Amino acid sequence: MLNPSMRLKSTVVTVLHWWALIAFALFGAFKVWHLFWLMPLAVFVPIMVMSAQIEASLTTNTPGIFTKTFAVLAIAVGLLLYFS
Repeated sequence: MLNPSMRLKSTVVTVLHWWALIAFALFGAFKVWHLFWLMPLAVFVPIMVMSAQIEASLTTNTPGIFTKTFAVLAIAVGLLLYFS
């Protein structure tokens, strides 16, 4: 994670997820206080995905990282909506 381009990609993906989560909260999909655990999750998941891609020697493009992390965050939000 010392590579500046990797940090930028991770930051871009995290910010995109944050805006999506804020939009869901504002439109009433879930309560705003759930952002306290969803926002940190949106920070760590892209870092873990990028680390796995680097170890597997896969390309680390921003749309690919966003798609893979979206799947994990969608499961978390889906479980939140199902159980709340």
